[in-house]
Amino acid sequence: MLKSWRHCLTVSVLLFWPVVQSEEQSIDLTGLTDLTQAQTPIIAGVDQLGQPQVVDDIGNESGGTKITLSDKPSHKIPKLYGMMYEDINHSGDGGLYAELLRNRALQAKDPTKNQAGALEAWSAVNGIKLKAVDLSKSLPLSKAIPNALEITVKAGIKIDKDWDYTASFYARMSKKGDVSCGPEMSIHLSSKSKSSDAFADERVKTPCLNEKWQKFKVKLRPSRSAKSANNVFSIKFKSTSKKDEVVYIALASLFPPTFKNRKNGVRVDLAEATAELKRSFFRWGGNNIEGYSAQNRWLWFQTIGPLTDRPGRKGNWGYVNTDGFGLFEVLQFCEDLKMEFIGSVWAGLSLSPFKSVPEKEIDKYIQEAIDMGPESTKQGALRAKLGHPAPFKMRYVEIGNEDFFDEKTYGYRWKHLVPPLMKAFPHLKFIATTLPHKPELSPLPAGWDIHTYREPKGYSGKTQEYDSYSREEPKIFQLEFAANGPKLGQGPISPTLEGALSEAAYMTGFERSIAYAPTYCNVQTREASQWRSQGHKDTFIPCSTDGEVFWSATVDSSDSRIFLKLVNISPKTEHKFSVEIPYTAASKSTVFTLRASKNSETPPRKSSLTIKAEKRLSYTLPPQTFAVIIIEKAS
Repeated sequence: MLKSWRHCLTVSVLLFWPVVQSEEQSIDLTGLTDLTQAQTPIIAGVDQLGQPQVVDDIGNESGGTKITLSDKPSHKIPKLYGMMYEDINHSGDGGLYAELLRNRALQAKDPTKNQAGALEAWSAVNGIKLKAVDLSKSLPLSKAIPNALEITVKAGIKIDKDWDYTASFYARMSKKGDVSCGPEMSIHLSSKSKSSDAFADERVKTPCLNEKWQKFKVKLRPSRSAKSANNVFSIKFKSTSKKDEVVYIALASLFPPTFKNRKNGVRVDLAEATAELKRSFFRWGGNNIEGYSAQNRWLWFQTIGPLTDRPGRKGNWGYVNTDGFGLFEVLQFCEDLKMEFIGSVWAGLSLSPFKSVPEKEIDKYIQEAIDMGPESTKQGALRAKLGHPAPFKMRYVEIGNEDFFDEKTYGYRWKHLVPPLMKAFPHLKFIATTLPHKPELSPLPAGWDIHTYREPKGYSGKTQEYDSYSREEPKIFQLEFAANGPKLGQGPISPTLEGALSEAAYMTGFERSIAYAPTYCNVQTREASQWRSQGHKDTFIPCSTDGEVFWSATVDSSDSRIFLKLVNISPKTEHKFSVEIPYTAASKSTVFTLRASKNSETPPRKSSLTIKAEKRLSYTLPPQTFAVIIIEKAS
C-alpha cells in the first residue's frame, strides 16, 4: 500500500504553502488551514463586522481625509498581478500536480544505501515481503527509473463515485527466461480500516509476463464515495504456481480527473481556484532551479517527455521532485488559464553554499539555456510530438534567481549568458535577479526582480518605496514578497491579518508607481489579491490627499469606472474619507470590504454608498479593513 499526498492547496501568488486535508473533511477553497505550522486559519475571507458607514457631512468630519481624484489619468498599467510558482512545501508533487501516489517511482532514496528511505510511504499488506531494489544493472524500467519493488499502495486517497480514476503501473518477472501466465492481477480502491470494503475493483487482463517490462493501465469508477480519505490503492496478485514467483512493479500511478482532462495534468479544484484569481502572469522557477550544486541544478530537458524518462531530483526544500509537473505541463497550465509565462534559466549559482560557476566554465552551460526553438529543432519536434507544434508564448525570462547572494560574480555570468540568448531569441526581454545596479550590467536588463520578506510594519511603512523611482530606468519586477511576521525570524511563519493588510497597503504603491510589476504573495490574502486582480484596470489616476491614507485609484478606459482601493491597518482606529469625483457619477457606488477583528474565514461584504451632489462621496473605513469602491459614471 502507498500513502497518498497530503493535499497542498496553492492558490497564492508568491509561494505555494502546504495545506493538509484531514481525513474527515474535504478541501474548502474559501478557508484553509496550514496544519504543518501553528493552527492559524488562512484568511481567504473575513468576519463581517457590520455595514460600512455612510457619512452625510461631506469632507467636514473631524480628523477626516479628503481624496481628490484627478480628471487626467496618469499612466497605463499593462499587467500587474500574477503568481509565482516554486516547488516548495510539496506545491508540485502532492499539490498542483494531480498524481495521487507518493514516491511512485521509489526516487526518495537509493535502495542500496537506505532501504527504509527508498520505501518511504510504502508498506506491505497480507504478509507479503516488500523490498525496494535497484535494477540499473538488470533490466530497469528505464535509465531514468531504475528502482522497483514488489507491491503495493497506502492511505489518504479521496474516492468520489462521480470520478473516473486512471491507474497504471509497469510489471515484469524477475529473471530472463522466466515466463508466467499468472499471477492474476487486480486493482482495488478500498477503505484502509476494512480492506474488504472495496469502492472500486477492476481485474487486469494479464498477458504472460517475462523479463520485459509491460505497462498496465485501467480505469476505475467507484460504486460510491468514501466518507473519508483514509483509503488505499492496491495491486493484488493471485498465483497458481507451485513455486514462489517474484514480480517487479515500477512507476505505480493513480490519477483523478484532471483540469481540462490534460494527460499527466493538474488537480481540478486547485486549477479552478487559481483561475478565479484571474492572474495575468505565472512566474516559474525560484530557488528550486539552482540546486545544491551545479550537478544538482534543475534541468528542463529532464522534466519533459515520458515519465519513464524523468529521473527526478532532490529539490531545494528537503524532498525529492518527481518532475511529473514538468516544463511542458507548466506551459500548458499557463496557456489553459491565459497567464503569461515568465521563465527562469540557471545562471551558474548553487545554494549550498552560495557558490557560482567560475567564469572560465560558464560557457559550457549556455547551450543548455538556448536549446529551445521552432519545430525544426530537436526540442521543437518533441514539443510537436506532445501536441503543441507552435512555440509557447513568452516575453520575459529571468537570468537566475536571487543572485544578490553572489552579486560579485553576477556581472561575468550575465555578460556570458545574455548576449547569446539575445541573439538566439531577439523577441525576449531578460530580467536580472540582483538589486538594481548591483552590479552594473551590460547589456542593460529589461528590469530587476526584487524579493523582499519583512515583518508587517516593514511593508505598511514602505508604501511610497517606489514613488520616486525613475520611469526612465529599467522596470522593477516585485516577483516575491511577503509579510512573514509578526516579527521576522521569530515564531512560526504563519498567516496573520496584520500581515495581509500590510501587504495590501504596500501594493497601493505598485499601482501608483510601477508600470509592470508584482506578484501577490501569501495564501492568507487570497481574497484581497483576487479583488486586486479583478479591480486592477488599465490606467492609473493621480490623487491628492490631505492626510495619511493607503490608497490607489485606477480607471477602466472602456467604461470610465473608477476603482478606488483603501487600506486601514489600524486595529482600533477608523478612518473617515471624503472623495471628490472628476465626473458626474451615478447616485450609488459599490463597495467591497474585507475586514475582521481576528483571523477568520467568512466571505467579504458587498454594500453601496450614496454619492452626494453627484461628484462627492463619504466613507468611514473601519479598523483592519481593505475596501474597493467602484464609482460609475452617470448614464
